[in-house]
Amino acid sequence: MLLPQRLGLVVDANISLQLPPDRLDEAGRQLAAHPAVHGAFATTGTSNLQLAVWLRDAEHLYRFLTEDLAGLSILGTDTMLVGHAVKRPGNGSR
Repeated sequence: MLLPQRLGLVVDANISLQLPPDRLDEAGRQLAAHPAVHGAFATTGTSNLQLAVWLRDAEHLYRFLTEDLAGLSILGTDTMLVGHAVKRPGNGSR
């Protein structure tokens, strides 16, 4: 199993986004193609798109939030840094 940390990707974050319903599919597909995104999920509730990302550092996280998300009609975001993952899809226990 390849660990993202071995590639220098030490920031593990989940980002909740709120988008207008008519922009959800297009934005989700566009973000799913981004190299830092390893999961993109349409959801229900206040946020309707969840992203799982691996990034090199806080500066790259800032750029992702301020540049890569720009122009997608995003109404709001909430970023959660992952301190320790016990289990991930397809990887079993860590």
